[in-house]
Amino acid sequence: MNYQERLFRQRWGYQCDPGSALLAAELVVSAAGATASIQAQQVQAKAQAQTQQSLTEANNKVATEQMSQLRIAQGQDEESRAREIEKARQATQKAQATARVSAGEAGVTGNSVDALLNEYNASLGQFKEATNRQGTLNAENTDSQIEAVRTGARYQNLTINAPITGPNYGAAIVGVAKDSFSAYQGYNPNAFKRGGK
Repeated sequence: MNYQERLFRQRWGYQCDPGSALLAAELVVSAAGATASIQAQQVQAKAQAQTQQSLTEANNKVATEQMSQLRIAQGQDEESRAREIEKARQATQKAQATARVSAGEAGVTGNSVDALLNEYNASLGQFKEATNRQGTLNAENTDSQIEAVRTGARYQNLTINAPITGPNYGAAIVGVAKDSFSAYQGYNPNAFKRGGK
């Protein structure tokens, strides 16, 4: 045993040659590096999952608000149409009453007065039908818009929630094995012996 080996064993208490100790140290450093890499990958995956969850919640909230606004607008449209129909009904009744009074004052009765009153009723019916048809089209349009918002939110959530790449244990194991093999190939047990090759 040479002086370097004796000094190494006295100082560190190992019963192996310094070359083996260096080989072991290289393996420990490689394993520590792989462990640190895996831990960093785990932290990154957890942070990405939290970000995805926050973005998904925000996306769903925006979509819900948009759908709610569309339903509110639809309700307002229905109320507006109902008011318009009521105004038209009142205007028809007023026009019919005026026609009756005018016909009575003029002494006109019979089929001509009835035809005029029926014409007012027919106009009111056409207005109601057109207004209700427009309401149906508006409702279908609102349903289509809501479905588009829903579909867009689903698609956005799929984009947000792309698969998270977790720790790559295989790469870490291969890296440690590669480093171990390289260290072993470079290991020369005679390097610390005097005159060793």
